[in-house]
Amino acid sequence: RDGTLALGDLCYAEGLLALAVMRYAEHGATTLSRARRLNCAEAYLALDRVDEAVATLDAVDADGESRYHLLRARVARQRADSNAARASWQRALELDPLAGEAMMGLGVLHLETGSLDRAGFYFERASRTPSHRLGALVQLAQLAVERQEYEDAVKRLEEAIDRGAGRLVERYLARIRRLAALGD
Repeated sequence: RDGTLALGDLCYAEGLLALAVMRYAEHGATTLSRARRLNCAEAYLALDRVDEAVATLDAVDADGESRYHLLRARVARQRADSNAARASWQRALELDPLAGEAMMGLGVLHLETGSLDRAGFYFERASRTPSHRLGALVQLAQLAVERQEYEDAVKRLEEAIDRGAGRLVERYLARIRRLAALGD
């Protein structure tokens, strides 16, 4: 029994999510620890099994955990419920002010509604978190392009490249430099 759960944990850690879910399911959601239930819900979401993720989250008493609310926000986004996603991301940030995923999510929501200043606020905050720095820098560059602030966009993209962003960002930077040259 413990070996099967440990195997589920290992599969989850290695990204073998379908196998992790199978191992966890052998024990039933109610017998899993809170952390394993959250792992299971996250795996279901990654496998696009939203209803099972919701059922698993509903069985978890984790309202005081940021991760729980991040997962709830993912469910809400997959169901196109922006208000629920916003509320979940805000709660996640209340519990963990450094929750980069929540900052990015709120930034994207504000971007979608045209609130560029609010989007920039959240992307700027997310750019200070190691796990979301690159994505936030690219989002900030895109905001700068939207505002025709090409020098700022170039600076953000160069920083992203210095921090390990790939060739796609390099190509984007080249296009922005050409665009900036046209504006001069």
